[in-house]
Amino acid sequence: AGSNVTASKPLGKEDLASSSGVKRLIYHAGTFPIGGTVNWSFRYGKRSPLASSIASGQRRLRHLASSTKESNIGSITFTFNTMHMSSLESSSTSAQMELLMLSLPHHASSISSADKILFNPKEFDLFFRCIKGRMVPVVGSSWTYEEKLTSIGFDDETSIGGIQNPSLSVSSMDQSIRDLILETVDSDLKINVPVLESGAYGFGKGIARLAQLALIADSIERANANGKHATTKNVTTAKTHNQDSSSFTSQRAYALLEKYLTMWLVGDGGDRWLFYDVDLGGIVSKDGLREVTADFGNLRYNDHHFHYGYVLYAAAILGRARPKFISQYGSYVDSLFYDVAHNASAVMNPGSKGEIFFPLARHKSWFDGHSFASGLFPFANGKSQESSSEATNCYFGAYLWSKVRWAGSPEGHKIVDYAKLLLATEITGAKTYWHMTPRSVNPFTATSGSNLLPVPYSTLFQQNWMVGNLGMTDVTSTTWFGTEVAYVHLINFMPVTAITSELFDKAYVKGERQVLMNIGEVEKAWTGYLISNEAIIDPNKAWTEAQSLVSNQLDSGSSKSQVLYWVSTRPEFLSNTTASVPSDDDQSSINPSEMAEGVIDKASADSASCSVHDNCVKSELVGLCCPTNDDTMLSCCD
Repeated sequence: AGSNVTASKPLGKEDLASSSGVKRLIYHAGTFPIGGTVNWSFRYGKRSPLASSIASGQRRLRHLASSTKESNIGSITFTFNTMHMSSLESSSTSAQMELLMLSLPHHASSISSADKILFNPKEFDLFFRCIKGRMVPVVGSSWTYEEKLTSIGFDDETSIGGIQNPSLSVSSMDQSIRDLILETVDSDLKINVPVLESGAYGFGKGIARLAQLALIADSIERANANGKHATTKNVTTAKTHNQDSSSFTSQRAYALLEKYLTMWLVGDGGDRWLFYDVDLGGIVSKDGLREVTADFGNLRYNDHHFHYGYVLYAAAILGRARPKFISQYGSYVDSLFYDVAHNASAVMNPGSKGEIFFPLARHKSWFDGHSFASGLFPFANGKSQESSSEATNCYFGAYLWSKVRWAGSPEGHKIVDYAKLLLATEITGAKTYWHMTPRSVNPFTATSGSNLLPVPYSTLFQQNWMVGNLGMTDVTSTTWFGTEVAYVHLINFMPVTAITSELFDKAYVKGERQVLMNIGEVEKAWTGYLISNEAIIDPNKAWTEAQSLVSNQLDSGSSKSQVLYWVSTRPEFLSNTTASVPSDDDQSSINPSEMAEGVIDKASADSASCSVHDNCVKSELVGLCCPTNDDTMLSCCD
């Protein structure tokens, strides 16, 4: 992005002569970059201390002994190739001058190795600004900054690498809560199945939703099977859950997940949904072949990380539960992984690395520290990105897939660590350039204390709390599809998975809620996300609000089951909270679409459900079978 320069005060002729910034610019003017490389490395340990960096203006990487533990720190190094204005004159002092470059705010807050970082205005009294905020000068042709790698895995994992997941364990829930969620999953499996014809984005959201239902049911069934049942206190209203029938819930969910995912990956009969672009090296959707703007511009590589991130997430969940899926269809999923998270130095497929023709991390801008969603369409503001959370979801899905696909193999850690680094940089980028916390001091002119670390954007713009769209030359608090505050905040919150707890910290959400509480009524599709956001700071209030949700009124990437599961696993959710499962005559719990179909008698609906007939389950049928809505008795009925 372009930049401009200002001084802490107007500079006269005498000021120019004494300006430390002007002197620096003249001193380093003879050295300039002509190219460079980006490298990364991984280790286990603590991030380098930052406390002394502001005072000294320098920060060095602390040496840490190597460890066999799983890497938790990723380092990114920029190395610039340089030339000198007087390079042919060996006696020239300019040939010995170090390169002077400008770093972005997310670099400056975590640089661990450089010749010198000019934080202090006494060393550099000019302020260079770009769309992302004040840029801090860095001396040296090579500098490194660090990222903390996630310790979060699948939603139901209690710990990764010995680090405890902050979420509550399902086993600590009251049994009535588990019963309610499992019953809701059973209901959700009968509606809103993935639609193959809905394009890469639409199908991706639908298949990820189905994968979450499978994971939720699986985690609750395992907790029930382990006998870790809490006492159900509201015995007068809670039903006794039938373990025999509920054991089919996760099985049906995984069967449906495998059915729809494999159909989409491989093709349904003679119909194929994905194609490989031999010219540009990428996987493109069928819809785009008919119209370049269809499927959100997928053919021209718009939003690929949004689209395929959902599918990678779903494939990882299925692959963990059913390893046979990996051996049969892993190569298909690998193609989507390579499309958005390729690393040519860590290809785990058999055969020559030259056979894998994809660009390096297609959407990632390594210097900017985040992805751009734009593909090959020209825009006046250059590349841009709207949904920072869906970008994060992409690399979370890529990490989970790499984990079930390659972890444990001799070189597998390379690709797993790389995927975790892509995820870490996206989270840092989102927290730095999308999540805004208003400050009382202008970040462009602050010169003392902690304000030496640059903060993006003006104090006026920060009042929005969330960026809607970040371009290379502009930033807005609006979206492509509307200017409503709810759109801006919630498109950058969806989807809700385990990694959401790392992307959104409690302190930020407390401030963000000041805006969201005043937006009035929102469209029903957004309510699941709005309640999930609230659950980060007040899960018990969110739990009450979530009871009125109806799954088929929510966004296609969400479900009532998922909202209930997310809320009830937040750290401050009262583990002894109980749930009143609706009684048979409580029509408010029946989905409106079911009421329209005449499903009024709950007991009759239960006996007619495909899920209670073994042969129907084996045939992977869902909904009503014995009889169907039109009173047809299927052959699978007992």
